[in-house]
Amino acid sequence: MKTYIYFLVATLVILSSCLKDKAVEPIENTVQDTCADTISFSSEIMPLILNPSCNTASCHNATDAAAGIDLTTYSNVAPISDILLKTMQHESGVSAMPKNLPILHDSIVAKFECWINQGKLNN
Repeated sequence: MKTYIYFLVATLVILSSCLKDKAVEPIENTVQDTCADTISFSSEIMPLILNPSCNTASCHNATDAAAGIDLTTYSNVAPISDILLKTMQHESGVSAMPKNLPILHDSIVAKFECWINQGKLNN
């Protein structure tokens, strides 16, 4: 019985020391690393995020513009980009988007957030 207790104690000590050794990277560094490159609206935001996730049939394209929101041009996206980010992050108080689909991958949401943080460049 003593051997079993010693084994459990040793296991707990090893596991707790492993947890203590893990360094948590500050959020600022994480965001800075993911935003290292300038995000292009025309070659990244529109074709890689908005077109496949938002500007689909019966959603936010120029023809259908669900809820009156057309996300097919920079001039329509930039003014509401902060709200769009919240919808992508499925935050409370906004309709989660894309509608009836899982949350977008973290890297996609991070890219959109970087674009906003870089000044919503029309590039």
